[in-house]
Amino acid sequence: MAAAVGIGRFVYTPILPLMVEDLGMSKGAAGLLASVNFAGYLVGALIAAMPSLPGSRRRWLLVALAVSALTTGAMACTSSSAVFLGLRSIGGVASAFALVFSSALVLMTAAFGLGQIVAPTFAGMVYDATGTFLLPSLAAAAALLVAATLALLQPAPPSR
Repeated sequence: MAAAVGIGRFVYTPILPLMVEDLGMSKGAAGLLASVNFAGYLVGALIAAMPSLPGSRRRWLLVALAVSALTTGAMACTSSSAVFLGLRSIGGVASAFALVFSSALVLMTAAFGLGQIVAPTFAGMVYDATGTFLLPSLAAAAALLVAATLALLQPAPPSR
């Protein structure tokens, strides 16, 4: 949960102004980018809450973490506004899925709160040290992949 929400969703809060500066984005484009991410999050939360969603919650969680990692890492590989919009939209959906399914499987309140503090702080520190948003994006993607790997290594709950 900490990885999905703290990194996958909120890591770009402190990075967005830096992206605007580095890439020469307008404030309107930055606002649209944030809005598309929030819209994707809303859509993902609504879909993930559907009781008729096929498959196991664990599989959805793993897929969501992987997609969140891929979309986060891909942000470092482009400067196209259209690609950013697509990545943040898909990333929003994936973050919502990960939040819904991780909270349904385990309660990690302390880790969630810690992720909300650590992820944006770490991203800002990496930016300060490097002067670019590329490394925070790649570090966030790596952290999401670690979280997905740890979730994959957890034993599946017994069938009822």
